[in-house]
Amino acid sequence: MEKIKILAKSNFRKNKGTCIGLFLLMMLASMMIGLAFLLFFDAYPTATKEAKRLDAGDGYIWIMTDITGIDDAFVEELVGSETTDYYKYSCLGFNNVSLPFGNGTLAPQLLLNNESAFHKGMDRTEVVIEDESIKENYIYLPYQFNTSGGYEIGDTYSFELLGTNYNFTVKGFTTNTFFGCNNCGSYEFIIDNNSYDEIYAKDSSISDSVVIAFKLKDSSTINSFQIKKLNQILAHNPLATATIYKFSDVIVGKSFMSLVLAVSFLTITIIIVLVITIMLTNSISNFIKENMKSIGALKAIGYSSSLIRSSLYIMFALLAIFASILGAGLSYALMPIMASIVVGQMGIPYEISVNILCSLSALVFVVLYILIVAFSTTGKIKKIEPIVALRDGIENHSFKKNRFRLDKSVFSLNLSLSLKNLFNNKKQNIITFLVTGLLVFICVMGLLMYENFSRNPKIEILTFESCAGILAVDYEEKDDAYSYLQSLEEVSNIRENINITTNYNNEDSLVTYIFDDPSKMNNKNVCYKGRLPKYDNETAVSGKFAKDHGLMVGDELKLDYGSESYSYLITGLIQTCNNSGRECVITKEAATHLMDLTYAPGYYWFNCADRDVTESILNKCSDKYGDHVISTMNFYDMMDGNLTTFKSISSLMLILLSTISAIVITIILYLLIKAFVYNKRKDFGIYKALGYSSRSLILQTAFSFMPSIIISSIVFSVVSYYAANPYMSVVMHGFGLMKGTFDIPIPGVIIIGISICTLAFVFSILQSLRVKKIESYQMLIGE
Repeated sequence: MEKIKILAKSNFRKNKGTCIGLFLLMMLASMMIGLAFLLFFDAYPTATKEAKRLDAGDGYIWIMTDITGIDDAFVEELVGSETTDYYKYSCLGFNNVSLPFGNGTLAPQLLLNNESAFHKGMDRTEVVIEDESIKENYIYLPYQFNTSGGYEIGDTYSFELLGTNYNFTVKGFTTNTFFGCNNCGSYEFIIDNNSYDEIYAKDSSISDSVVIAFKLKDSSTINSFQIKKLNQILAHNPLATATIYKFSDVIVGKSFMSLVLAVSFLTITIIIVLVITIMLTNSISNFIKENMKSIGALKAIGYSSSLIRSSLYIMFALLAIFASILGAGLSYALMPIMASIVVGQMGIPYEISVNILCSLSALVFVVLYILIVAFSTTGKIKKIEPIVALRDGIENHSFKKNRFRLDKSVFSLNLSLSLKNLFNNKKQNIITFLVTGLLVFICVMGLLMYENFSRNPKIEILTFESCAGILAVDYEEKDDAYSYLQSLEEVSNIRENINITTNYNNEDSLVTYIFDDPSKMNNKNVCYKGRLPKYDNETAVSGKFAKDHGLMVGDELKLDYGSESYSYLITGLIQTCNNSGRECVITKEAATHLMDLTYAPGYYWFNCADRDVTESILNKCSDKYGDHVISTMNFYDMMDGNLTTFKSISSLMLILLSTISAIVITIILYLLIKAFVYNKRKDFGIYKALGYSSRSLILQTAFSFMPSIIISSIVFSVVSYYAANPYMSVVMHGFGLMKGTFDIPIPGVIIIGISICTLAFVFSILQSLRVKKIESYQMLIGE
């Protein structure tokens, strides 16, 4: 054992540079594995843990618009027999309220409550931070308004309800399972009791609502429970609007970004592990070449192959252990940055905890993986005979073809020597080609996220339909409002869109968009296969829903709404990242098979030139129709608000991925060029003796690495361009994306390729400067 330790120390002293490079790669891999594990097993489950802490239950039923007959007796009849517990409370409910958030606005459902919300028997709301010195006219906002919305305690928060503007002082921020994240489509605002009483007295006739939180006896029956209860409510009061939010859907919505981040980091980690495999294999091979005489001498004096190999295992194991420990520490150091993203998107408090299992898993994985690679690579030591090793491994003359004879080359001498080195070092070329290609793919994925979530948001995937503004008026004035919009020169392409929830086969539900004419839609690309419906017996349905239920274009889809049902012909498949891939679209005429739209409000979507014109038109409509206006929405502001979190996340991801790629490629080139210069040291000595300058040899060395890097950048830029969307389709399939149509800017891909090549060339020049230290005399006498 003592001999093995001595050999391990000797190996490390002789190969400090290589060991440092491998140590950095191992540390980077450990850090990325640690981050991925922490995101998967600590951050990602946070939403579920917080929900259990707040006693969220399996979901809730929200009944609004008309709650006549929704009393305690009916609620007991509705849910009593199928639940282990439930809790009913009253509040004010508003649809599609314009709420300032970040750089824009949001348009969620708004639950407005007083301080009784802090004393609920189930699905508790708790204060995260507050200022108790604020005593009147105050509001508690969801925590996401602080982490992503840009609001602080003491700020003034203003919003409009049914034509009346309200101003409150922010007293604090709250956490709640169902009402705290923009991805879930609803928020809970808590205001002081006096303000609540004033608004209740004014608006309760049309905004009074009831919320029922529940725990099912069998949570696996949630889908059938949802459908049955919605039908039961509609049968009891056809004028009521009921929504059931499921716990699982809320968790998916809240965990969306943490899952994307975790998968992204896992992908990067896999790539880095592949790079480590390549580099470790190459480094061990170079180690054997560089220490050929020493290995021969050790074997000649009695050291066995197993002893020599064991010394390498100890060296690499120690490197892996220390690198893993440091990498784990770095993962915790960087986790606050990741946590800020997770908290910003989830809207719930999250504290980083020391997860021993994650840290140990990363350490064990890295160490075992390194040892497995080392074991499979060092087998060649067995085959080395002492006499051959003492001759530097030379068994006979090399009869390889001289592809670039200097006396007949049409290229310059430096370029010819570079090409000679290129063709004589195939392993080096393969390594640089693969590593560069993988890093190009990483950077292109970062570019895709930045382009489609920050720079030019991909509206057609993020939302079902786009417009400039939305005007919602009650049924009494909806015809006049439509005529008024038509009379305005600034307004074009007016279409009506109403959303309802329909049921399928008593086992699933669909958010159903009812358009007067789907051909007017701006976002026709939402239909990725087939076409949008035209007639009263047609529908287009989410591709994910169709796949889950074995449906395809040409099949019939039976939709239920209350006591009515109708079978529609599927004419197309649609996709967005909303509603977990459970959506469909039908025409207004088709909807009459399920419901009477005579007394339905009018929701008018229209196009305008820009944000300011839209705002002006919405203000005119509000002034003209007053209390008949249910809500107005400037779509420009709404998208800015919804994308606030995504923009910061995607920008950070691009920076992070580019930085990791730059670090990896510099470490790889350091290891490769170091080994290359060492193996060619005698050749460089001869070249210098013949009159070559250090400058020429440095350029030759750098140029010999560039062809494989340039070719890889070109090839993998093309491959990444076409592979990025299928990759994103796999990652986001669970959210409803079936066919990736993200934009990838070609100039950006070109810039990535040029940047990687430029960085590689500059670092190759810097690393090749070690050629200056080579002296002809020392090389020719064998050092």
